[in-house]
Amino acid sequence: MAFYVPVYLIGYGPQNFLWLSSITLILGFLATILESRFLASMAAVGGLAFELLWAVDFLFTVSARIIGSKLAGFTIYVFDPYLPIWLKVLALYHLALPPLLIWLFLRLGYDTRAWIVQIFFSLILMLATWFFTSPFLNINFVFSYLKFEQLRLGALPFLTLLYIAAVLIMSGTHLFLKFLNKRSLSLHH
Repeated sequence: MAFYVPVYLIGYGPQNFLWLSSITLILGFLATILESRFLASMAAVGGLAFELLWAVDFLFTVSARIIGSKLAGFTIYVFDPYLPIWLKVLALYHLALPPLLIWLFLRLGYDTRAWIVQIFFSLILMLATWFFTSPFLNINFVFSYLKFEQLRLGALPFLTLLYIAAVLIMSGTHLFLKFLNKRSLSLHH
């Protein structure tokens, strides 16, 4: 984190820390240092599915350079020839996050209260992204469908749909982790 924060601050600016991935990394770091089941659970609910998608997309993007296939294109920025190599390498933290979150889950367990807190936290995060960042940055994909000349307020229904999709993904992750937690507790007894 001592390297990540200043490098990303210089390379991308403070708005970059509004990405759900950055929040997940910070929560995972704090959960590790503090051995906090609650923070680890927030990170897992809010980021595990998205980070796994990033990792799969990265592998498809790598393969696209070899065989010509492509998945979602979330990771295409890592191959941007104008992006400094140090930012490209640092972006690979996304690959380490799923194993970290799983390790934290196995080590600390799952706090079911974190799910609802993470959902409200994500709402605040998306609204902050919507109102305080540029559509050209498209942080958390809140401006994905916009043509840049459209007004922000007219596009709030899209933000609502995006939030609902995120809540559904986080809810699914919550149910999965809750199931695994119950299963692991019953195996220990």
